[in-house]
Amino acid sequence: MSFYSSFLIGMSILFGISAQMILLDIRIKDLKGTQSIFFLVGNLLVLMANTALPLILPTSQYMKLYILTVHIPIFLVFWISTKIPAIKVIFAIFTAVFLIYPVNVALTLLLQSAKWLHPAMLYILAIAIGVVVLLIIHRFFKTNFNYLLY
Repeated sequence: MSFYSSFLIGMSILFGISAQMILLDIRIKDLKGTQSIFFLVGNLLVLMANTALPLILPTSQYMKLYILTVHIPIFLVFWISTKIPAIKVIFAIFTAVFLIYPVNVALTLLLQSAKWLHPAMLYILAIAIGVVVLLIIHRFFKTNFNYLLY
């Protein structure tokens, strides 16, 4: 897998973490000492590992390991560091994956169809699409999601 695809996977994971933080109303400044360190370091390790793994493994092998290398570690980081009940974290992960899926589809379509597009422009478009989706999540989904959880 190319460096560009690996970087886009990392961005997708970052958008998923951000969406989950929005849905669960998590602010790093509200976490206490070791909780915030564990939260930041844990998420950074997941992000770094999943940016490097696609460069080492074939795509089919990496996709088989995706749930083990992304969803389970992120679940553990959120659950341990925030002390939010596990079922709420699982529900937030599923919702974040569902809501971030349009970003992944757009990025995949851009990567496959816009061969003429410079990689820097691809990343700028990816960030723009991700920010728009995160703003939509914050504006339209956060309140109803919190109503369901609490």
